[in-house]
Amino acid sequence: MRSRTIIRLRQTANHLLVTGYLHLTTDQYPVLRVTKQGMEFLLEENQRETILLKLPKKQEEAPAAKKKTLKGGSGAEATYPELFELLRKRRYEIAQKEHKPPYIIFSDKALKEMSSYLPTTEKTMLEINGVGSSKLEKYGSEFMGLIEDYMKENKIKS
Repeated sequence: MRSRTIIRLRQTANHLLVTGYLHLTTDQYPVLRVTKQGMEFLLEENQRETILLKLPKKQEEAPAAKKKTLKGGSGAEATYPELFELLRKRRYEIAQKEHKPPYIIFSDKALKEMSSYLPTTEKTMLEINGVGSSKLEKYGSEFMGLIEDYMKENKIKS
């Protein structure tokens, strides 16, 4: 394991999540658990199935300098951390349903911007880093609905 990079380990874990061999819990501290399918694979003596991972040859390089995000903010912390956690949980639920890694739905950076700038219209949602017309059409109304509900519950005005 020491010879593997963090990025490579995450790619492997994401692949095993998507293929159903692992499951990520939704607790306060998410944990990877082996599923029934994964356990059967591990315990099977005559392994007929092969897990093939297609990973990029080069590692992603870390950006030299942080880019400024929407409205010139750093995007490091969400203004409303409780909302960020709600959005993160919903993203995870969608990812599980669609058998995709959560970051494919929206990145943490996008969720932090949503929980800071509180977009409630299509126009403002499109200003969020990582939200394009495709993601807006697919997930926009659901996430904007969560944001609106949070604003009403906490008496936040837009």
